[in-house]
Amino acid sequence: MHSWIPLHARIAKRLDVPSDAVHFTNDTLAASDFTSSSSRAEESESRKAGLEFRKIKELYLEDIKNWQPQVDSELLRKSGTIQRKKDPRMCRHGPKAMCSYCSPVEPYDEGYLEQNKVKHMSFQAYLRKLLKESYREKETRAGGPAKGSASLLDMPNYKVKHSTKCSHEPWPKGMCSNCQPGAITLKPQEFRMVDHVEFATPQIVNRFIDYWRSTGNQRFGYLLGRYAPYDNAPLGVKAVVEAIYEPVQRCSSDCVEVDIESEEHHQEIVKVNHIATACGLRPVGIIFTDLTDDGTGKGTCLYRRRPDTFLLSSLECMLAAQLQLKYPNLNPWSREGVFGSKFVTCCISANNLGQIEVSAWQVSNATMALQDADLIIPSTKPSMMCIKPQTHKRYVPDVYYTRINEHKAKVLESGKPAFPIEYLMVSLTYGMPNSPNPLFKSRRPFDIQNRASSKGKSNAMIHLAGAESDSELANYMSDFHLLYTLYKGEELSEAELSMIARLVTSGGTGEEAQILNSHQWLEFVSRISLISNDARWNCPHCTFSNPEVNVDCAMCGLPRRTEDQQLA
Repeated sequence: MHSWIPLHARIAKRLDVPSDAVHFTNDTLAASDFTSSSSRAEESESRKAGLEFRKIKELYLEDIKNWQPQVDSELLRKSGTIQRKKDPRMCRHGPKAMCSYCSPVEPYDEGYLEQNKVKHMSFQAYLRKLLKESYREKETRAGGPAKGSASLLDMPNYKVKHSTKCSHEPWPKGMCSNCQPGAITLKPQEFRMVDHVEFATPQIVNRFIDYWRSTGNQRFGYLLGRYAPYDNAPLGVKAVVEAIYEPVQRCSSDCVEVDIESEEHHQEIVKVNHIATACGLRPVGIIFTDLTDDGTGKGTCLYRRRPDTFLLSSLECMLAAQLQLKYPNLNPWSREGVFGSKFVTCCISANNLGQIEVSAWQVSNATMALQDADLIIPSTKPSMMCIKPQTHKRYVPDVYYTRINEHKAKVLESGKPAFPIEYLMVSLTYGMPNSPNPLFKSRRPFDIQNRASSKGKSNAMIHLAGAESDSELANYMSDFHLLYTLYKGEELSEAELSMIARLVTSGGTGEEAQILNSHQWLEFVSRISLISNDARWNCPHCTFSNPEVNVDCAMCGLPRRTEDQQLA
């Protein structure tokens, strides 16, 4: 997995200058004044190189073709047309002929979208629509834009854009019509970057909800998985979730506090991403609970998130925008090499029957731009988002949105001081596969981290010592939470992590047998055996010393823990 590097930073690296020495104008790239150890001649060459923006940009976008998610590369080479059957009422031709009623249609066809009540077309369908309008359909087969072609996609930018064309000092000391952002008109986004969220097994969600069931407190977690084509939507993309990691957090019955800006949280997520990358996974979203028992004793919950109240609060929309900016989507058709994000937000709450269900969302590209420009702030009313006031450091353009009034006429309303968050949200579908085939297949799941019942690294090794064969041990290792505990406790070296990751992702192929017979695997097994032999516990009934793996005393046969200890 590649980390995204901004265009100006990559070009600065090619020119061997600091990244802040490079900035964009409308159609060129210029190098600003900088201080370095290079000679004046080298500095002059670097400035001349700034005029070669198009050539360097082509090299960069060639890299993006290889860096973009594999699912996008796969979908680019598909035709994407929707096949239709012969209409017995309208078609008057033979079986080998075709007419306008049965010919294939494009995935962005307005008639198809309206007939099937598609609210958001897939991103790849939207891209095909733009390519069709600009007569550039052949570029899909090349896997990216042709050299020298114009950018098709541009992220909204609501910041003051000071450029070399401006003769005044930067904002807030000056501003002109070239750098002043235009008025913002909010409208529902017609496409979505991800169409569906699929949990590999129901147990992934159930184990996450178990925290609320046992404590009554809410919970937050990161979704780890991959992106794959989604066959139920034309050129669709789904996020397949293989594990949920729960970071350090403070939980209560009505809120969750996670300091995502802290250095400790950052280091924690770096380790999580490292293990996920080794297993072929990546962060694909977040998930949180919002559940309150209704007190009936039937296992049902209060139905609070409704269309007439709110489905996603303004605070949650702002968090989603912040994380989508952190995990952008690489795309070679964009000027900056990125467009939108595939990072999703899932909420577990109650439906109108009081049953627990999952809802999946993203926020629009306009929301990401509003957050990036520091223009929005959550309101006390969850269904409304506030616009921040203008200051000497923050310029706030006019914000508008359209709505249907009581006379069923479309009117333009001012978004200041607040506007409905429905203009920021993009709804997704979710589900589980009919025939689950998860990546992590452990039949003896390890405890989830950062819970009161979590076990440390010593118990993780003892957990593995209970395996009676190599194949059973390999099955125990197929658990993300166990891998993270061992890696965090420095019980796994980088080589061992790589070996176990290959074992987990082998899927029972011939590579598994090869790994189990390797010298490195035998060393790992011997280390587990030594730990299991050293660890012992004394029976509280007869004081006999038992191996750690024993659940019951080998002498008196009584359980290791008394009934009171088990309840505690």
